Amino acid sequence: MIIAIRSLVGLLGRYKHMYLLSALLLMLSIAFRSLEPKILQLTIDHAVVLAEPEASPGNNDPDAVAAALLSLLPVLEAENLGALLLGLAMMYVVIALMRGSLLFAADAVKAWCAEKAGKVL
Repeated sequence: MIIAIRSLVGLLGRYKHMYLLSALLLMLSIAFRSLEPKILQLTIDHAVVLAEPEASPGNNDPDAVAAALLSLLPVLEAENLGALLLGLAMMYVVIALMRGSLLFAADAVKAWCAEKAGKVL
């Protein structure tokens, strides 16, 4: 296993740091991807309950991530349901754009490194 890692590092050559940057960007993209279902959870748990008074809230004790996202939203009341839904939609779009941008940057760095390393070989 160690021999395989050493040969891989030797093959990557001076571009190994750029490949590590690409891997880091990919991991950040995955982290942003994990936030997208939280936005949908907040929409269902809070906005739908406000729209349907007889519905019962799903989760009264949100986790740390959901609580942090909730802190960015206005107070949850029936009068500001439109602002709440708009805020949730904007959060979703921003998170999706961040995820896409990080994924694109990771692929661009990886492609650039592969092209440069291919020229050296």
